[in-house]
Amino acid sequence: MKALLLSSGSSINTPAIFETHFDAKLRKMRVAYIKNATDTVPGGFDRNYISNTIERWVKFIDIIDLYESAKVDWDNYDVIWVGGGLMLPLHKAVFETGFNEQLPELLSEGMMYVGSSAGAMIASSTQKVCGWYPDEEELEIITRSGLGWLPFEIFPHYDESAHKDLIQKSSTDPIILLPDNSAIGIDRNELRFYNQARLLIQDSSPR
Repeated sequence: MKALLLSSGSSINTPAIFETHFDAKLRKMRVAYIKNATDTVPGGFDRNYISNTIERWVKFIDIIDLYESAKVDWDNYDVIWVGGGLMLPLHKAVFETGFNEQLPELLSEGMMYVGSSAGAMIASSTQKVCGWYPDEEELEIITRSGLGWLPFEIFPHYDESAHKDLIQKSSTDPIILLPDNSAIGIDRNELRFYNQARLLIQDSSPR
């Protein structure tokens, strides 16, 4: 299984990171974009965001609602791209539709997974970060499991000047910090860090 977890899918260097990690040309990819993280976002899904970024980089892209995924022929796609928004609607869609069980089979058949923001966070085993993520606290989800691909939680859109103190105050577990323009890649049991992405292991010793 190979997956790429981005802070922001619209970053200018996303195509270069994709092509480095997957050794494949993004412009040749047929993309199924999962939009459900925006289900409860005011204003809903922003089609212009896709038109101005990802759609320019790929062969073609279709917008997928997991609640209608029974109609989807996944053989038509090379990449499953799970977009950003809020974790709660995304988590509900992934687990209520059984997509969490279908996804490993699709990836074992050679499909590639790209997750940006919430689509990256859901790859973790636990979702505790969602309870204190700034301006998007989602307490309902902190006891739920994610996809379980990583033993570390992910903090996308990390800005050291804005978030360093918050991380030190709120997180006691190892956490992957993803500034925009960065990513982590999963290649079977190997974890690759791109650009400024890093694993932070907090000092938990008594002070």
